[in-house]
Amino acid sequence: MFTVPAPPTMDQYDGVPLVQMPDDAKSLHDFLALLYDSQSIASIFAAEDFPKLLGPTALAKKYQVDWICELVGSQLQKSWPRTRLSWHIIANDEHESRSRNYIPSWDPQYNDQSHRLRRLPEPVSSIILARRCDVPAVLPVAFLHLLRFPSRMLKYNSCIYIAIRLGIWSGIDT
Repeated sequence: MFTVPAPPTMDQYDGVPLVQMPDDAKSLHDFLALLYDSQSIASIFAAEDFPKLLGPTALAKKYQVDWICELVGSQLQKSWPRTRLSWHIIANDEHESRSRNYIPSWDPQYNDQSHRLRRLPEPVSSIILARRCDVPAVLPVAFLHLLRFPSRMLKYNSCIYIAIRLGIWSGIDT
């Protein structure tokens, strides 16, 4: 009585039933890697890869895989400072590192170790992930960090352009 008849012809690929997925291929690949490849979790959850987590977390919400959002939420909380003092320390370190990048390497005050300072994650993707994974504690600091970014390249001495790391705005509509 409750049986559903099979379709008369089923699409197949190499003798296996073909399933059409409307999801983005890259996002689906990263989502499946999180589900089935435990070694890829460490590489995907690097702080610099928060933009890479936008697609897999959208699919995790869609397919109700809650542990992925919980994992992303805990990584967000670890990557962003929790106190105002730690925020100022990291922001000052980033500013000093950025200003040292413009000092020639032959200068005796040049310190190559300054390039290894802790950096804050990309703010736009962090804001989207914090909303998607219900981590409101990250939002104030991420918005504050986003305010520090200019919206364009700055021209210096009329011929040298200073490249400034901008927020990734492509995911803002999600």
